[in-house]
Formats: sequence, C-alpha cells, structure tokens
Amino acid sequence: MSAADFDSRNYSKRLVAVGFSAEQADLQAEVTGEVMKEVAVLSLTVEAQQSRQQPERQWLAAKIDRAVDILNGRIDRVYDEFNVKIDRVTEALDAKIDRAAAELNEKIDRAAAELDAKIDRVAAELDAKIDRVAMGLDAKIDRVAAELNEKVDRVAAELTAKIDCVAAELNAKIDHVAADLNSKIDHVAADLNAKIDHVAAELSKEFCVKLDAVKKSNLRWTLAIVATISSVQTGVTLAALQYLR
Repeated sequence: MSAADFDSRNYSKRLVAVGFSAEQADLQAEVTGEVMKEVAVLSLTVEAQQSRQQPERQWLAAKIDRAVDILNGRIDRVYDEFNVKIDRVTEALDAKIDRAAAELNEKIDRAAAELDAKIDRVAAELDAKIDRVAMGLDAKIDRVAAELNEKVDRVAAELTAKIDCVAAELNAKIDHVAADLNSKIDHVAADLNAKIDHVAAELSKEFCVKLDAVKKSNLRWTLAIVATISSVQTGVTLAALQYLR
C-alpha cells in the first residue's frame, strides 16, 4: 500500500473488525492517515528533488518503506492479538453460557419437582376433605331419613287412630240412628195397627172390604218407610267408608 492510496475509512473498518472500538479505530485511522499524508508529502518532495538529490531521495524512499513496513507489521500484530483476544473471550462466553444454561436447567428441574410434589399434596388433601365431607353427608342423610321415617310412622299411627276413632263414632251414630228409626217405625206401626183394629171393630161389616184395602195401603206405606230407612243407613255407611279411605 502506497501513502497516496491510503484509505482511512477502510483502515478504521479493519480496526473495528479486529476488536477496536469505533472511537479507537477512528483515532488510529486519523493518526495513521496523518502519517500517510506526511509520507505522501515526503514522497512528493523526494520526487521533486529527485533529480537534484538522488542520494537523499533514495534515503527518504528507504525510510518511507521502513515506516510503511513498521506500520504494516504493527497492524498485523494488533490484528493477531485481537484475534487471539476475541477467541479467548468467545471461549469464555461459551463456557459461561453453558454454565448458565446448566444452572437454569437445574433450577427448572427443581421447580418442576417442587410443583409436582405440591400438586400431589394438594390433591391428597382435597381427596381427604372430599371423603370426610362425603362421610358427613352420608351420616346426615341417614339421620334425616331416620327422623323422617319416625315422623311418617307417628303421623301414620296418629291418622290410623283418628280414623279408627272416627269410624267407631260413625258406627255408633249409625247404630244409634238405626235403633231410633227402628223404634220409631215399630211404634208407628203399632199405633197404626191399633188404630186400624179399633176402626175395624167400630165400622160395620159393609166397610170390611174397604178396611182391608186401607190396611194393605198402610202396609205398603210402612214397607216404603222401612225401605227408605234402609237406604239412608246404606248411604251413611258408604259415606263413612269413603271418609275412612
């Protein structure tokens, strides 16, 4: 590379590529550019004075070449040093990343194991609570069922006793009514027969046929009354049975 062909931007990019910071690369490129400008000026001066100062020109050219060689050697050394440094940093970062990943995996495994154990404990506690609640509900249901059965039995016994009492009262009333009706019917029939006999004894024989007819008529009337009373008794009995049901 000649002094005239020196490109400070490309030089700065090369320095950044080997690990220099942007500020360091710009400063180094600026300094190197100034040096290369001075070298270019010296080269022009040498060329201008070449015809007059051939020995000096050769000396300056040799000096410039040495300076360029020194700079190139310096750049190569810096580039190699930074490559080595970058390799060491890369290896250190890789090792650090591997350690961090291993630690994270261990933490994740421990956290997962703790969560699994906690879930198992909570599930066991919930199962135990559910079993206790179920047992309590079963016992409570049994107690309520027993109480309901006792209440049903008491109500059934009370209803049965009331029904029996009502039935006995109805039967007694029916018997009393039937006895009263039979007594009244017998009394009415006896009165009618006595009256008929008395009337028959006083009436003349010419009314015997009519009197017999009247007796028959009264007998039919008596039978109708008896039938009515029997119907009333039957209706009362049926009503009592319906009530008992």
